[in-house]
Amino acid sequence: MSDLTPDARSRALRRFHLQIALSGVFSSTALAISPLVADYGMEILGIDRTIIGTVVSTMYLTGMLQVFSFLFTNRVGDKRRFLVGVGVAQVVLVAAAFVVPLWVGGGADWFPRYLTLMGLMLAGNLCLHLTRPIIWSWVGALVPTAQRGRYLSTRFLILSVVNLVAPWVGLQIVHRYHTAAGYLTVILAGCAVGLVHYGVLARTDMPQDTHESTFSFRDLVRAFARPTFRRYMTYVLMVEFPLHAGLSYHVAFARESGLNAEDMSYYWAAHHAMKVLLIRPIGWLVDRVGTRIAACACSFVFGTSFVLFAFLREGGLPLAVVAWALIGTADAFWSVAIFSTLYHTVSDGPRRTGELAAAQGLTVLSMAIGPLLAPMYFAAVEGSSWTVAGLTIGPFGLLYLLASVPILATMFVARGLKDTHQVRMRELMGRLVRALVYGPFNGR
Repeated sequence: MSDLTPDARSRALRRFHLQIALSGVFSSTALAISPLVADYGMEILGIDRTIIGTVVSTMYLTGMLQVFSFLFTNRVGDKRRFLVGVGVAQVVLVAAAFVVPLWVGGGADWFPRYLTLMGLMLAGNLCLHLTRPIIWSWVGALVPTAQRGRYLSTRFLILSVVNLVAPWVGLQIVHRYHTAAGYLTVILAGCAVGLVHYGVLARTDMPQDTHESTFSFRDLVRAFARPTFRRYMTYVLMVEFPLHAGLSYHVAFARESGLNAEDMSYYWAAHHAMKVLLIRPIGWLVDRVGTRIAACACSFVFGTSFVLFAFLREGGLPLAVVAWALIGTADAFWSVAIFSTLYHTVSDGPRRTGELAAAQGLTVLSMAIGPLLAPMYFAAVEGSSWTVAGLTIGPFGLLYLLASVPILATMFVARGLKDTHQVRMRELMGRLVRALVYGPFNGR
């Protein structure tokens, strides 16, 4: 588990709670996944709406580096110092990605600004993906196996609260001050918090097996030779590819449907409010009945939310809030169940960092492919519309409807995931009811 003393391990785990809070502020205001980034690209830099999703994909496209990150980290003696140094470089590059494009190009010629934003975001995200496997391995080495569901649920609860508050405040600010200065005030403040986040990690104890972790191509082959690892990757890739093909364009879809930054702040709040409410009872449930049922629920709710998105239209804020609340529900299941499954699927010991890197690298690569292919889809269906169930939907709506099909199909794939509990259905339903009723008040 860990060579640290119980007190040192507890202290490190508490610091990781602070780390995830600070990291959440940074990622939800300044990284490509933030709605502020896509909105800044369209509203301030003038980037075309049908291509804005490719900016979001930079965070995922560079994730393939995680698969080969061991080529760098195997040669690093002090992995904590390496992580902090590369992390600081990431924050500087991300901040530059928003400032430098303002001095590039001019007028309606947005393409040079787009290339500058993309280039600097790619460089910053390469740094991010060099450090992520080390952080995940670090956390995995600290948390006792029997407590993973509860610890991860607390960790993601903190992240969800931050992701609820920080973007909501940011979107309210840019709605009021709809200028480059307004956007940059929010984004650069997020970058400053990102620097503090790496300062916290610099003062957190790292277990020796994380320092000594190594990986090779042979270990990568061995990982995929295990059926449990292959089934995990099949499930995750089938969800992430269509899911992010749609979600990477949610800001463009919202703008096309007549929603402004203030409206986006409300559905973003609904999304993370549901995660805050549900993530602790789901962690309680996963520790008692396993992850497989949670993965099935996750697939169903994600797919249902995309079906609702297909029918979003002018003045559709209430429908957007409901759909995003469902995504928040699915995210709560995903955050605990899928990461818990991953930690149970990968090996213990020095190879853990490399297997986590391989799994997450392939995952984020699949998240990049959908947004990158979407511009070809939009070019093919430009100006078209379809009637489904008596309602007319456009290209964005059809994208969400098509994406819902493979997501719903993963309900059957989830049955093959590695589970830590075998529970009869009657017992499962009883535990589910108790989790939803008592879980929010259960501090264990």
